[in-house]
Amino acid sequence: MSSKQAEAAVRKALSRRHDGSTVAVPAGTTIKAFTLKAEQRGGVWHPAWLVSVIPPKTKGGSDTSSEPQGETWRVDAATGRVYDDGGVLRN
Repeated sequence: MSSKQAEAAVRKALSRRHDGSTVAVPAGTTIKAFTLKAEQRGGVWHPAWLVSVIPPKTKGGSDTSSEPQGETWRVDAATGRVYDDGGVLRN
C-alpha cells in the first residue's frame, strides 16, 4: 500500500458513520501519511502507515491556543485496516 492509498483509506474511514451512511470530510481537513513503520499488535509485527489528521482551522482571532489539534491514525499497509488515534478499528 502506498502513502496515497493510506491517505485515501483514512479519508474513507473518516466519512463513514456508525449506521453505514457516509458524510463529507470537512473541507480543509489535512490528511497526510508521513511514516511507514513496524508496529506490534497481538504479538505480531505489521507494517503500518502513520497518517496525520488535522481538522480545518477555524476563522477568527490570532490566538494560537485555538489552533486545531491533530491526531495520528494508523493504516495497516498489508491489509488496509484503519485505526483511529485511540487504536479503534474504523473499517
